[in-house]
Amino acid sequence: MVRKVAVICFLTIFVAGCGTVSTVRILPEGERALSFSLGGPVATLPGIADLPLPYTALRYRWGVVDNLEAHVGIHPTMLAFGTIGLDVGLAYEFLHQAGAIPSLCLGLNPTMWLNPFNQDGVGAAPSADLAASWFVNPDILVYTGGQAFFQLSEPYVPWTALVGSEFKIGKYLGLGLEIKWYAPMEDSEFRVVNFPLSPGNRGAFGIVLGASLYPGGGND
Repeated sequence: MVRKVAVICFLTIFVAGCGTVSTVRILPEGERALSFSLGGPVATLPGIADLPLPYTALRYRWGVVDNLEAHVGIHPTMLAFGTIGLDVGLAYEFLHQAGAIPSLCLGLNPTMWLNPFNQDGVGAAPSADLAASWFVNPDILVYTGGQAFFQLSEPYVPWTALVGSEFKIGKYLGLGLEIKWYAPMEDSEFRVVNFPLSPGNRGAFGIVLGASLYPGGGND
């Protein structure tokens, strides 16, 4: 039973939290962005090396009104296993940066998946993100925060801690790097994959790379 719970926990976090945070700073009203991310927990790939799992997510984001953004995403890696993965969500910026005081953004981002070839291959992972961010100059955004996932069995609210940065390359392209500690409160001894970066056998560290296209220049 312990092993089953641990496996469910890590699978939930893997499906719902391997991409970058969906929104760190809200896009201006009417602005659009297309974001892609690649990465996940660092795992031992037998015969190869210890590498971040190559999980991918592709999201389309748009500014709805001031301080409110929406997005819809697909998960291409899941398609390789015959599963359709989607996420939709909203994000709200309830505090704006003022000097050292960060911007604070809260996002709701449920992920859903469906495997039409498996009668049990239907599920959802409701989640919430909270990110504090600072523009250290017009081209560099740094942030920290966390993602929480909600389920009906123990652990009821596994979560992920993170730090990251986005570097603007010109006006229309942003490149990102995010470092995550997946499930830092959970014992990772019983697992189907070996996660070598697991301090104290708690959770797993991971790396996610991201890229975003801003046709209108983003939130410059």
